[in-house]
Formats: sequence, C-alpha cells, structure tokens
Amino acid sequence: MSHTAIILAGGTATSDGLLVGIRSKLFLPIANRPLIDYLASVLGAAGVNRLIISLDLGSAQAAGRLAEIFTGSPLRVECVVQKTPRGTGGSVKEAEGWLRDDSFWVVGGDLFLKTDLRQMLSFHRQQGSFATVAASCIQETPWEMERVEIDSSRRVKAIHRIHPAQSRRSTLRPAGLYLLEPAVLDLIPKSGYFDLKEQVFPRLTELGRPADVWEIPGYCRTIFTVGDYFAANRDVLLGLVRFSDTDLRPVPVASASDHQVSSTATLLEPVVVGSG
Repeated sequence: MSHTAIILAGGTATSDGLLVGIRSKLFLPIANRPLIDYLASVLGAAGVNRLIISLDLGSAQAAGRLAEIFTGSPLRVECVVQKTPRGTGGSVKEAEGWLRDDSFWVVGGDLFLKTDLRQMLSFHRQQGSFATVAASCIQETPWEMERVEIDSSRRVKAIHRIHPAQSRRSTLRPAGLYLLEPAVLDLIPKSGYFDLKEQVFPRLTELGRPADVWEIPGYCRTIFTVGDYFAANRDVLLGLVRFSDTDLRPVPVASASDHQVSSTATLLEPVVVGSG
C-alpha cells in the first residue's frame, strides 16, 4: 500500500467568483457533501491513512475547518500553508518530510473521482515506474478540430478540418493525479517555482527514469468552472457516479434554519440551495 497522499488545494473555489464565500474547492458541496469527502473516500479505499493538504495564504483559514471535518476520522490530516507560490512540484517539495518513506499520491484539489486506485498502484509497481500519471481519454469531434488559418494581418487564408486519423496528438489528458516514488523529490529544488508537468517529467525523461500513464477506468471530472461544478452535481444526483453510504463519513443534515425558500417559489435550474 501507499499510505500518504498530498492534496494540492491552493486557489479559490471558482475563477469567476460565482460561488462566493468558498475559499477552497475542497469545500464545494456536491450533493450536500464537500468535495474533500469524496477524495478522502477514494484515497482511503486505496490504503491512504495520512492526508497532507497544501493551501495558499488565501485559503489558509481552511486549515481549521479541515481539522473539524476530520475529527474522529481514521485519516491523519496535516495542513501546509504556502507563503509564496511554489508551483505543483515546489508544493510537494515543502511536504518532503512526510513523503520519504514510500511511494505517495499527489492529487489536485479540484478532482472529483470515483475509481479503484489500488489498480493504479498495482500498475505502478508492475511497471517499476518512478512516476505514474493518471489520465482520462478524450475524443474531439471533427468540428472541434477545425482551425482558421490567418496571415500576419489576421486575414483568413484557409479553414482546416483535421481528420482524427491525421491527428498526432494523444487522446489522453492528465487528470491531476500522480503516484510518485520518493526519488522524484531529489529532482525538485528546495526553493523557487517548480512544476510537475512542465519540469519534473521532462527531467525524468532526460535521466532515463521510467514514467508511465494509467488510464482511469471509472468516473473522473476536474472542476475548473461553475459548469463543471454543476455537471458533477448532476452526475451524482442522476446516479451516473455512485458512492454508497458506507463510502462516505456521516455528515450533519442541514436544518431548516440554514436556508429559507418560500413554498410558493419556482426554482429554475441550475440552482444551489444551502447554507451560504
């Protein structure tokens, strides 16, 4: 088993500010449960018993709330507050003291996931990887592959439609989930900005150290926008992604005082009703 995971949870809940009052995406309510509940469930099922949560200064106050959420949980939770932006690699480096014992998970704080990560761990071990990237498969329709060719004056020269068979690009998109060996930490400097995608993986290639990709067999959605957030809620409510009651920790049910909606009101979707 790989018992430690670091969740990179810096940044605000949404880029357009439509969900006010929520400083971290970890607290976004999906079917009345915070996103962190779902992440903790999937990681816990894979043998994780320690969560390190990396926060930026803007979301530092979330540390106290996270401590409350995990009171009584078998998961040990440590919060690390970034005083200066370090990038994904730099954020992992700052938690190095907890990550040296064995392979560890790195998870984006905006990932909504339902899959068996034990399969990814088994794949990682079998491949002898220094790093394994979880990815989801995307298929662009022909119209999405159309491009307008313009000259230096921005005048149209041609319109191109690339046939899928002609595209040389991979159909695998990184999901924001990695399984890394402690040796990867040696490639990350102790100070300054350093990125996993753009700097760590090219370095592994230069050194001839194997990195592999694992295609996620279950449900995966990264919550970048409010549209992604509504889609995740829709998928849970429609049963397209299922978490049983035993998967998730019990949470208090919102009382009537948490929200007031007139009995004569007509609610037009999409809508979020709840405290805040």
